[in-house]
Amino acid sequence: MSIVQEVVVAVGKEENVASYAAIVPESVRVLKDTMSEKSPLVGIVTGFQVMNSEYSLVLSCDTPLVKSRVLELLFERAIGSDAAIPRWSDGEIEPLQSVYRVASALPAAVQALGERRYRNVDMIQRLGKVTYVPIEDVKNFDNSLTTFFNVNTESDLLQAQKISGIN
Repeated sequence: MSIVQEVVVAVGKEENVASYAAIVPESVRVLKDTMSEKSPLVGIVTGFQVMNSEYSLVLSCDTPLVKSRVLELLFERAIGSDAAIPRWSDGEIEPLQSVYRVASALPAAVQALGERRYRNVDMIQRLGKVTYVPIEDVKNFDNSLTTFFNVNTESDLLQAQKISGIN
C-alpha cells in the first residue's frame, strides 16, 4: 500500500544527486537543495517547492524504521491543520517525522530562512494551526517507537538491522 503519491529526496551537494538517483526507484525525484545554507529546513523548502500535493510528509534520512501506520495517523491528524507533529510528554517534538500543509509551510519556511532562522521550529512557529500528536497515540501503531529510531553510527545501524530482522 502506498501512503504518498510522490517522493522527493533533497540532497545538499550536486555530486550526490546522481548517487542517490541510482539507488532509488525511478519515480523518486532527487533534487539538489535550492539554497546553500546547511539546514534540514533548506531540504524541506526544496521538496515543498516541487510538491503537487496539499500535504507533504517530511522524513529525515536517518530513521529507517518508520511504521507506515504512524504515517497514516499523521496524515489523518493533519487534515484541517497546517501540520501534524508528534510530541513527547516532555514537550519535545519530531518535526522531521511530520506532515505539513505545503501551502502554509512553504512560505513559513522561506520566511524563517530569510530571517536566518534555520531550525524546523522556526517554520512551525509561523504556522497557524498545528496539531500535536501525543506519542501515546503513536504507540497505538508502533509500541516500541522504532519510528523515531535514529541511525547515526555503525552501532546504531547494527541495532536497526537487529530490530528489523536484517542479518
